[in-house]
Amino acid sequence: MGLLAGAARAQTPLGQPSLDESKVQVWCATARFVYEDAGRPNLKRTLRCDGSLAALAASLRPDSLRIYSVLYQPIEGKGKIYKGLKDNPARVAALVKAIIGKLKSSPARQRDPARLARLQVLDKRLTDYVRTGLPPGNGRDDEAPTADTSASAASGPAEAAENGVSGAAPARLGTAPAEPLLNRIFAPLALILSILSLVLFA
Repeated sequence: MGLLAGAARAQTPLGQPSLDESKVQVWCATARFVYEDAGRPNLKRTLRCDGSLAALAASLRPDSLRIYSVLYQPIEGKGKIYKGLKDNPARVAALVKAIIGKLKSSPARQRDPARLARLQVLDKRLTDYVRTGLPPGNGRDDEAPTADTSASAASGPAEAAENGVSGAAPARLGTAPAEPLLNRIFAPLALILSILSLVLFA
């Protein structure tokens, strides 16, 4: 029976995905975007994008950016966004709208034009997928610069990259002692030279 189900999935015509397949594509593209946006592209290897929605959801659970608990479960778990919608394109469009709205609500993203621009790329890609049924790609156009976001990962996917560059400032503190050291060396030399000039030209 499992083999038959797998064969049925494989025979889905290109551009005419089932609702389950569409959700997998949308959530995979979203997860890849979040991982790139947070500077954690290595997490994309953990995604199970070639199976069922349940398998993908299981692969989202362990990640440190909490995509499952903050993004996936509130939207997909209750299923309220699908009520009253009769066809798959309308359901997938509602899913895309809910995801983009959640990501766009991030105050950190609202303050960062570059991150908003990447979100717009994701929005267009998913909207095109709703229209054409063709897979939205692997998220490379949404890539963000690699950043250390370990301090902000607990904030969830909408805020994960907010403090990505906050660790850069302390590195400059190491140069501060150089100025007093130079002053201590050159101040006596200047005094000696001034005394010599007085003696020589007196």
